[in-house]
Amino acid sequence: MHKAIRHSFAARPFAAAAVAAAMGAATTLANADTIRHMADTYLKSDGTQFIDTGIYVTTNMCLEAEFEPELDSTSNRFLFGSYGAGSDMTYGIFIHQSQGIKFCAGTYANGDWIQTDNHGVITAPARYKATYNMTERTILLYAEDSWQFNNSGNKMKGFGSAANNCTLGIFGNHESPTSASMLFKGKLYSLRIHDNGELAHDFVPYGRGAVTGLLDRCTGKVHVNTQSGANPFVLGTDDGFLRSNRLKRGGQFLDTGYTVTPDTKIEVDFSMADILTGQQRIFGADKGTGLCCGFYIEGANTSEVTDMTKKYFKWAFQDDAAGGQATGVAVDSSRRTFTLDAPNRSVTLAKANGAVEYSGTIGTTFTKNGYTTLRLFGNAADNGAGVVAPTNGASVKIYRMRIWNGGTLVRDYTPRVIGAYDGLYDNVQRKLDYCDLSGTSNTGKYRHTTGGAVEAETLRSDFPADAYLESTGSQTIDTGCLLSLQSKLEMDASLLDFGGTAFLFGTGAGVGNNGLYHQNGSARSLSMLVYNGSASTWPWLANNILPTRVRVAMDFANAQGVMTTPNSQTTPFTLPSGSLGDTGKLQVMGVPGAFASMRLYAFKIYEGGQLVHDYVPCAQDGVAGVWDLVAKEFRANARTADGSGFTVCGAGVNGSGMAFMEQPQGCRLLRGESTTLSAFAPGAVCYQWFRNGELVEGATGRTLEVAFGTTDTTDTYQCVANYNVFGYAVSAEAQVANVPGATVMTIR
Repeated sequence: MHKAIRHSFAARPFAAAAVAAAMGAATTLANADTIRHMADTYLKSDGTQFIDTGIYVTTNMCLEAEFEPELDSTSNRFLFGSYGAGSDMTYGIFIHQSQGIKFCAGTYANGDWIQTDNHGVITAPARYKATYNMTERTILLYAEDSWQFNNSGNKMKGFGSAANNCTLGIFGNHESPTSASMLFKGKLYSLRIHDNGELAHDFVPYGRGAVTGLLDRCTGKVHVNTQSGANPFVLGTDDGFLRSNRLKRGGQFLDTGYTVTPDTKIEVDFSMADILTGQQRIFGADKGTGLCCGFYIEGANTSEVTDMTKKYFKWAFQDDAAGGQATGVAVDSSRRTFTLDAPNRSVTLAKANGAVEYSGTIGTTFTKNGYTTLRLFGNAADNGAGVVAPTNGASVKIYRMRIWNGGTLVRDYTPRVIGAYDGLYDNVQRKLDYCDLSGTSNTGKYRHTTGGAVEAETLRSDFPADAYLESTGSQTIDTGCLLSLQSKLEMDASLLDFGGTAFLFGTGAGVGNNGLYHQNGSARSLSMLVYNGSASTWPWLANNILPTRVRVAMDFANAQGVMTTPNSQTTPFTLPSGSLGDTGKLQVMGVPGAFASMRLYAFKIYEGGQLVHDYVPCAQDGVAGVWDLVAKEFRANARTADGSGFTVCGAGVNGSGMAFMEQPQGCRLLRGESTTLSAFAPGAVCYQWFRNGELVEGATGRTLEVAFGTTDTTDTYQCVANYNVFGYAVSAEAQVANVPGATVMTIR
C-alpha cells in the first residue's frame, strides 16, 4: 500500500524541479541509468481540457499550485475547484479577465460563499504560486517571489459542517467541465495536496507517446483529459534562467571582469522578477571619469511603488556621466532582449517574439574606456570594490547574456548548475560565475531554475553533480558508532552557512570530542577537533572558506588526514596520536549545540581498514535521510520522532556518475511463482516502474512484486528514479520470462 509522503522532504513546495517526473514523447527507456535533466516542465491547456481527479477535498487539506495563466477576454476560468449548485463545499482559484486572480470559498447550498479580494488586473504573463489552506483558512499568492495577496489577517470563510459531495477538478471545476467559459487556459507546473500535513497527491506534467496529462507521483496514476472531443494537452518546457534577488542579504551581483570600451556590444535575454520596485540595475558600470554603461529600471529609489506609469526601462552609454536615455517601454514581467551596439551606435529592446518595442541611437561621443568592470544584477557605482547597494540590485531572470568587443565574443553566459553551485557559465572563459559568500557582505545565494540550457556538469571529473542531503542547521544523523584508534572517516560535503560554530561530524560535546567543524570569525576557519589523551587539539585546514565542496579524510590509525577541493588542491595534515578519550556516538551534520547548515554527498566509516558504513542520500517513505550501502539500513533525522527535517536533492551518487547503485535483475518464473524486482538510486525522492514501456500505476517504491504472467511471454521492466533537482534517471532493463510448466508424458 502506498504511504503518504510526509512534508519533510518536500519542504520547498514550489521547487521547479518537482516536475522532474515528466517524460517527453521522445524519451527512450532503453537508455539505462542515464540522468535526465528536465527543465521547468509544464502542461498547457487551450481552454478545452478538463481533469476530474476523483479526489474529495476535505477541510484537512492544503492545495499548492504553480501556474501561468493565458489572458483572453473570457472571465472566470478555473485552475481548479468545486463550484456551483451541485457543490456544498465551494472552493477554487479562477482567473477573471478584468479583476485578475480570484479565490472562492464557502458553502454554496445556503448562499454563504465569497470571492475573496482579487489580485488585480493581469497585464503581462507571469508565473504565480498559490497556497490554498483550508485548515487555516488562509490564501497566499506570489508572482515569482513577490508577495501579491495574503488574507491571513482576514480569514476566508469556513465550510461549516458541509460535506463535499463533488470531486476536485483541474483546469476547470466539477460543475461545468463541459463549458469552455469555465476552463483554464495556460500552463500548470505543479499541484500538490497535503492532507493533515502529509503530501497525499503530487501532480506533475507527464507525457509518453500520444498520452499527455498529470502524473500523481504519490499514487502512480496518470490523469488525462476527460473532456470529450477536445484537443490533447501540450507538454512543454521553459528555458533555463538564473534568478537574482535584490533583497537577499544586500543584493546579489556578478562581476563580469569586463571593462566597457567604445567597441562594446552587449546583448541580454531577461525578464524582471520583481516589477514593484524601482531603480533596479540589470547591468551597470558608471563610476568615475570613464565610459559609463548601464541598463536599468527608472523609478522610486527605495520605496515600493505600485504606479507602473512612472516606471520604464532606461539605458546609458556615454563618457563621464551616469545619466540615461528613456525607452518609453513600461516595466512588466515579460521576457525581452536588450541589445546595446556601440560600434553601430544602436540600441533596441524587443519582446521574446522578436517584435521591437524600442529603437534608439547612441548620439553622444565616447572616447574613454570604463573605470570599473561591468556588473550583472547590479551596478558598480557605489565604490571601486563594486559593492552593490540594495537599492541598485535587481531581481531579474537571466536566460543568456553575451558581450562582444570589436566583433569578438568575450563573454557568453548561460545558466548552469555545477556541483553544489548555481550560476552563469561563461562559455568563452569556460568557468562558472556564482554568488560569493565570502567576506562580511555575505550577499546570499542566487535562485536557480533548471531549464533548457542548464547542464549538470562537473567542476572536475571526480566531482559530479551528485545527490545530496541538505540540513538547515537543526538536524543530525546518529550513526550509533563509537570511534577507536582503528577508525577512519571520510566526508564529502559543503557548508551553506557560516554563523557560529558548526560540526560537520563529531562525537558530541565534552572530553573526548572528535570531529570536523567550522569556527566563525575573521578567519572563518575549517578545522579538525581531536582528543589526544589529555586535551583537544585543532589541526587547521583552511581559513576564509567559501561554500566550496570539499572531501575530508580523518585517519586515526595513521594519525593523518587530507582535505581535497574541486580544483584538486590537496591539504594534508597530521592528527595527534594517543587516546581518543571517552567518546560519544558519532553524529553527522552536527552535534548537540553545534549543528551545521550543509549538504552531505557521502560519508564513510572504516574500522581496521574495513568499510563498515557507507552512507548516501536517500528518501524512504517520503522521509529524507541516508541509506547505508553496507549495513543496508536507513537513518533519518535523529532529532524528530518521524525523522523529518532534511531535504534530499540532486542526482547521481558518490562520485561514480551512475544513478543506480542497485539495478533490477531479470529472472525466469514458473506458473504460480513470483519475484521481487528491486532498484536503488541514492538521492531519488520516489520511483516509478514501467512494464513493457507502460506505466505501472501505484508502483512508486524501490521494489515491485511480479507474478507469473501470460504463458510463454517475456516482460521487460524498468524503474525511473525521480529527483527534486536534476530530473530523473532510468534503470537498466530487467527481463522476466514466464516459462510454462513442463509437460509430463506417460508412455504405456
